[in-house]
Amino acid sequence: MKIFCLLLCLLLSSMANAESTLACQTGGDDPDPCIYFNDDVIFLSNGENAQLSLRGKIHDLKLISEIQKIKQQAHANLIGDVLVRTYANPEISARITEEIIDTDCYSLSKEGDYKSTESCCGGNTTASIEITRKNTREEYQTEYGWGF
Repeated sequence: MKIFCLLLCLLLSSMANAESTLACQTGGDDPDPCIYFNDDVIFLSNGENAQLSLRGKIHDLKLISEIQKIKQQAHANLIGDVLVRTYANPEISARITEEIIDTDCYSLSKEGDYKSTESCCGGNTTASIEITRKNTREEYQTEYGWGF
C-alpha cells in the first residue's frame, strides 16, 4: 500500500509540474505575450493578472498598481512613454517598468500632433523587473520588439 501511495504522489506531482508552464508563444504568427529577462526569469501579463516564472517556479500575481507616464500625447504609444505596473501575492512582488524606445506606429502631422499610421507597425521596448521577496531583491533588464 505504501508503494501505491508513493507512486500516486509522484504521478500527481509530475502532473502538477507539467501544468505549471507559462502560455508563451515562441513560434507561429501570433506575437509572444511573454517578456524574457533571461532563461530563469520570464514574465506574462494579461493586465489584471500576471505570472512570473522564476527559476522554474510559477508565481501567480495580481495587479496592485499601474502608472502610465505619457511624454507627448495621450492615447498613443510614443517614444519615451513609460508604463509601471506592480503585481504581488503574499510571497512575492514584481514591479515591471516598460519604456517605448522606438516605434513606427505614429507620424508627426503638420499640426504638431501624432497620427496613427493605420497600418501594420511595430517598435522596441526596454523592460526592467524588480522582484522582491522576504529577504531578497533582484533586478533584471531586457529589450524586446513588438508589432501588430
